[in-house]
Amino acid sequence: MESRPAFVDEQLVGAFYTPAEQQSAAQKQILEISDQLIAELLAADTWVFGVPMYNFSVPAVFKAYVDQIVRVGKTFSYATGKPEGLFRNKKLYVVTASGADYSSGPYSEMDFVEPYIRAIFGFLGITDITFIKANGTDEATVKRTSEEARHEIDRGLAAKALV
Repeated sequence: MESRPAFVDEQLVGAFYTPAEQQSAAQKQILEISDQLIAELLAADTWVFGVPMYNFSVPAVFKAYVDQIVRVGKTFSYATGKPEGLFRNKKLYVVTASGADYSSGPYSEMDFVEPYIRAIFGFLGITDITFIKANGTDEATVKRTSEEARHEIDRGLAAKALV
């Protein structure tokens, strides 16, 4: 698989909306990455994503990943007449890194990472989401928040193992 998911283009959208029995060989090839990413998500009960904040939002490559996994009939459905996420009983940990603390105070309105991730993965049916934040630019703050993030990840995964 490529090291980065492809960005959405006309060929990808066409492949997404062509019924499987009508897909050309080229369309099937285009969908291989998306299908593999979705299969990986379906196979795991716990997901951990590392998502840095770039200009108050997610990096373009993460958005490309999301665009590959948000697929009607695969990860969400309109079968009931409204969108319904098809991922069930999954746990998502999101480790974010940023140059400042955007969790409260005047900067909190600038954090588009957490609301975006909650919205898009909630749309896919994931409601159990924990954000673990490491932030800062000075060495001491980066070290402290990184250590706190590692401990929180370890606690969360240990608790998951006990279930």
